[in-house]
Amino acid sequence: MEGRVAQSLDLPGAIAPGGGARGAEGLDGEAEGAGQGVSPGDGARGLAWAILLRMDSDAKAQATADELEIRNLVARYADAVNRRDEAQWASTWAEKGVWHLFGRDVAGREALVATWRGAMGFFSFVVQLIHSGTVELAGDRASARWYLSELGHSSGGDKLLTVGVYHDELIRVDGSWLFSRRRFDALYQGPPDLSGAVTPFPEL
Repeated sequence: MEGRVAQSLDLPGAIAPGGGARGAEGLDGEAEGAGQGVSPGDGARGLAWAILLRMDSDAKAQATADELEIRNLVARYADAVNRRDEAQWASTWAEKGVWHLFGRDVAGREALVATWRGAMGFFSFVVQLIHSGTVELAGDRASARWYLSELGHSSGGDKLLTVGVYHDELIRVDGSWLFSRRRFDALYQGPPDLSGAVTPFPEL
């Protein structure tokens, strides 16, 4: 879908803390609480140590949950492409989301859906496969990068392969992660035998 369709489109609307908490040091320079449990008898310093451990554990658990939800969002996006599910595809975007495609921005969910509908019309068959990806969290926002490939038949009968990369910005809205911006760059476009054009990785 993201490959070799620019000419046919009318683009409208154009972490968690690492390493764990360290124990407080006593006057003799040795870490207190190291290698032993914390009980009420340990006093204020022991309580502070327990709180730090709990905060660190909770933050790591939240970061893991957030990353899993973002990865599932990307999977739902590809699933919607493969099944031509317009409603599901639209539900992955924030209301004012921006899709950067072929050097132009498409903004707003209504314009996004119209552009997607036009892109899907270019193909009689298409399947999008998500490969490796990275996620960086920053509170209620995140950034991510994903590599993907698309295999398709154009409406004219051409067999096409696109290999590319998505650069994503995400936002948490009412407890759910959504795309606020997606930028797609094709790294290869052409026949499945890799005889087509290759583009260097983009400098952002």
